[in-house]
Amino acid sequence: MDYVLIAAIMTFFILLYVLNTREGYTDTYLNNTLESIALVKGNVTKTINNIKDLTGTNTGTTSTIDLMSSLEQIQTGLGSESYKNLNAVSLTSINNQKTNLLAIQNNVVSIRNKLKDVLGSVNVSIIPLNTTTQRSVSLMEALNGITEDLNVVTENLNKIPDS
Repeated sequence: MDYVLIAAIMTFFILLYVLNTREGYTDTYLNNTLESIALVKGNVTKTINNIKDLTGTNTGTTSTIDLMSSLEQIQTGLGSESYKNLNAVSLTSINNQKTNLLAIQNNVVSIRNKLKDVLGSVNVSIIPLNTTTQRSVSLMEALNGITEDLNVVTENLNKIPDS
């Protein structure tokens, strides 16, 4: 009698385990895949934003390499009465630093222009999703295409019914 009861309980737990693992097995892998895809899309978006920040084409963000606001403050200060009361050594030092900031800003603008030229000419070969033909596209177009392809894969994975 005890063996029958133990066998019935063991059978119950085995069936419960088999039914739950079969259902949760696919769901777990799908959910992990969807999380990984979301991380990849986030990394692609960060890469696109970094490229736009470096080239100065990212509008609406505060993450830019720009010294002009500092230069404007110095220029405004040089015209004010408080700067005129400074001795010649301090005023000369401030003007020298202003000149240095202008040189740095010119270098930043030059670097941005070179980056725009370089990144604009970079082409990569890709095979878009649902095609078999390889094509050459710009780097930014390829990165945007990766995001679109990942969105399609995510949508298709979400359509898989739970079993």
